Amino acid sequence: MSRDIVSLLREALDQPEGIREAWIDTTCRDAPRLAAELRELLRRDAQDKGILDRPLGTLAKGLQFQIDDRAQELIGRHVGPYRITALLGTGGMGVVYLAQRTDVSPEQTVALKLVRSEKLRGDAQARFARERRILARLSHPHIAHLIDGGFDEHGHPWLAMEYVDGELLMHWCNARKLGVPERLRLLLDLCEAVEYAHRHSVIHRDIKPSNVLVDRDGTAKLFDFGIAKLLDEDDPDAPATETRARLLTPVYAAPEQIRGDKVTTATDVHALGLLLYELLCGRRPYGGDDVSQFDLLREILERDAPAMSARLAAPGSPAARDVAAERGLGEPALQRVLRGDLHHIVAKALRKEPEARYRTVAEFGDDLRRHLEDRPVLAVEGARIYRVRKFVAQHRLAVGFAALALLCLLTALVGMGWLGHRLRQQAARADEQSRLAVATRDFLLDLFKSASPERTLGTIPDAVQLVDIGMQRAESQLKAQPDLQAQVLGTLGNIYLNLGKYDTALATLDKARGIAATTLGDTAAATMQLDLDTANAIYAKQANSDRVRPLLDRVITVQRQLPTAQRTLLVPALIVRGSLERQIGGYDRAEALLREAIDLARAEGETGQRQLADALSALSLVFAQTGKGADAIPLLREGMAIASRILPVEDPARINYQSQLGAGLSAVGQFAEAEALLRGVAESHKRVLGEQHPEYIESLITLSKVLLAERKLDELEALVGKALELGLRYDEKSDLVANSSQILAVRKILQGDAAAAAPYAQRAHAIFAARYGKDSYLALDAETTLIDVQLRTGEYAQAEAAARSFLARVEPLKIAPMLTGMQYKLGQILRMRGQPAEARRYQEQALMGWTASFGERSPTSLLARIELAKAERDAGDRVRAREVAHTAAGFAPAVMPAGDGRVLQARAVIAQLDYLEGRCADSALADLEALRKQLERDAPKAGGEIAGAALMASLCRQQSQGRTRTDAESDVAIRTRAQQVLRAAVVDPFYRTIAKQELRKQ
Repeated sequence: MSRDIVSLLREALDQPEGIREAWIDTTCRDAPRLAAELRELLRRDAQDKGILDRPLGTLAKGLQFQIDDRAQELIGRHVGPYRITALLGTGGMGVVYLAQRTDVSPEQTVALKLVRSEKLRGDAQARFARERRILARLSHPHIAHLIDGGFDEHGHPWLAMEYVDGELLMHWCNARKLGVPERLRLLLDLCEAVEYAHRHSVIHRDIKPSNVLVDRDGTAKLFDFGIAKLLDEDDPDAPATETRARLLTPVYAAPEQIRGDKVTTATDVHALGLLLYELLCGRRPYGGDDVSQFDLLREILERDAPAMSARLAAPGSPAARDVAAERGLGEPALQRVLRGDLHHIVAKALRKEPEARYRTVAEFGDDLRRHLEDRPVLAVEGARIYRVRKFVAQHRLAVGFAALALLCLLTALVGMGWLGHRLRQQAARADEQSRLAVATRDFLLDLFKSASPERTLGTIPDAVQLVDIGMQRAESQLKAQPDLQAQVLGTLGNIYLNLGKYDTALATLDKARGIAATTLGDTAAATMQLDLDTANAIYAKQANSDRVRPLLDRVITVQRQLPTAQRTLLVPALIVRGSLERQIGGYDRAEALLREAIDLARAEGETGQRQLADALSALSLVFAQTGKGADAIPLLREGMAIASRILPVEDPARINYQSQLGAGLSAVGQFAEAEALLRGVAESHKRVLGEQHPEYIESLITLSKVLLAERKLDELEALVGKALELGLRYDEKSDLVANSSQILAVRKILQGDAAAAAPYAQRAHAIFAARYGKDSYLALDAETTLIDVQLRTGEYAQAEAAARSFLARVEPLKIAPMLTGMQYKLGQILRMRGQPAEARRYQEQALMGWTASFGERSPTSLLARIELAKAERDAGDRVRAREVAHTAAGFAPAVMPAGDGRVLQARAVIAQLDYLEGRCADSALADLEALRKQLERDAPKAGGEIAGAALMASLCRQQSQGRTRTDAESDVAIRTRAQQVLRAAVVDPFYRTIAKQELRKQ
């Protein structure tokens, strides 16, 4: 082969696939033979890189090899612990076998994929291992689970995956003549699986029908996450041609994949849209038997997907009546279905621009559920807006002239009768509002005058007494003016609210709202303002939100129908409604409402700044509770910047923004800044509101949480004790009492006194469950503490059962922090029960979840790494244990205060490994002694752990100083500590194993 063709092939491979054909046409314009030869080489190259079209698909990027004819020879042989029993299929990248593991009970049947590696590129094995770890962390009922993996004796990589005895998705649906609703429900199962993977920062990238099997029970399983990569984790060392390679089926590719642009979660939304398209009409939107690869790619890049109803009857398609029959319908009925809401849903999912599709898979699934429940779908309204935007983008000049003509027409119409009538109506409404405002002002001025010393005979009423007087006057003096009475009572109700008198505020606002509704009607602006004020009071009191949701929904519905200038209540109503959804775990709905509020507030410019800050703050809480704490910080900082610009220094609202920023910073491990902010908040609340105000008590609790994270335990105990005392005085069934009790429970656990923690944990859980339901965020958080109490008191069986039940309930609720936290907790429980291998799997899942939420180096990631290192140590993988522990110890000082027990734990694991390998040195001894002293100081009642740490220190000292077994004093000390370990009711199984070994030696 000439040098010219080699260089041309290299250049061709460097071109994105979407323009490669055009590049060949241009480059080889005068050399048709050379162009043909180049295309043939590219075809062969593509074949060499082909993937399995079986559901297991591609499992290692860049692996190249040639399958020989001897695949059958491996039947009966072992790969790892698996015995191969049958050949399932072969493909360009591997062979898939049916295999069994016989060394476990019951026997385990798997689909085993053997990847030949004769032609592995340099870093392919590392990438293979990385992809295998990604797969292992995904655990979902609709995702085929990776069970095991490794390399055989020849260095060939293999993967053992869940074996599904089922049928391909399309065949399963068509063979059973599955109706459209049933097909949609199957797709919703897949949406849940993909959304789960997205929450764990994994994109599938190659969703297609051959990657979905349906088992005998009708459960859909999504396969082949093998080319998935952690978000923003592109391989920096891969050459351009490899980075641009498309290990996917082109007909199921999204435009951005063909262009070589960044792949995001929107890519999977597009793929699910293609799957839905084919499920509904039996055809793919692009391509055909006579369409070239180049034309196919151009279609995907340039042409909108044809309507399903048109594709159904397209030339060469299966007979429309046969397709309809496979869906249990006649052709006219199917055509009606394909032209309805589902047309808009599919079109939105398949838009060329990723940002124009559904923002999340959850949003896509929600629209499908709306269709199934005969509710309006979001895609219909979105389609109108999208078409307008597309038209404007394509006809900017014409639209500009049309807008100018419309402006001239409106200017001319101002003098016409109908527009004049509208203006007179608005003026009358403004006059009435002005009259009420003046009357309300006069009422309040007279109220303040009544408090002058000459009228009260020297006794000056406090703020609450003054408002009480106002209530009595409003009820007795304003009966003849119900519209004014409603406005005055509403104003007084809001004053009560600001004074922290939530029950009185709510009763006053209820009375005001009743008067307004009777006098003005339910949809009058004054009535809806009182609806909103009532909702605010209920939210502030953190009471049952069932009552207030219908009020807010009515306000939002009416406001959306008004002209833009009159939608004064829409943004605050959206904020409160979104916040209530967050409280009960409706995170997707909450995010959608709050994003709408943010967009509307930004559009208002300077006049919408206060509402924008409120909306940003509310959305940050959604992010914080769904594992996106890092995303919350920019929102909080923007809100704080707005508050600093428009509000006085000691305005309670500004102080609250500061409090929320401090809490957010604490969640992502920025403790120093968080503590400084929250100390300022507590001081300001005490000075401005007084110690009895619930906002002050709340500020003590928020500061206590930071001190707990920093392990400033002595100050914490005094502070949260004060908060609990004040909370009990305020309302013994309030969130203030529950939060204080929760923190005290954790403090007792850290002291090693889990039994004393139990009553506090039980009270916190009971309050939260009664107020918000047992599956609310706060109740679930308290439940994790109850499970921790069971773990620390040695009730391992009960703790494991509770943890597994918790995970089963939380998975559908999509509360990522709770899910990750309980995976971590279950890993701890299993290790304490002597099951380190299973514990390791849960700690890896927890590490992945916390890394996705807070980054590689965060306090939570540190916890998971320490526990993972212990699990690896107990499972006998000392190399892996040391690697994980070294990583943890390396960044621990950057995210934890000096001397923190978690920093010492990481180093202690390394020291323990040194001892096991017979190389304890002075540095290891120092780390073990430091851990012992820290436990004695901070956890004096954790007798078993203290004895274990002391035993390890004694053994390390003996080993490092070369003492012999004849050293009686040393032997006695070691024997005494070993006996203490074995007598302890609760102790790390590692210490128990070491203690038994030492006593046997003596």
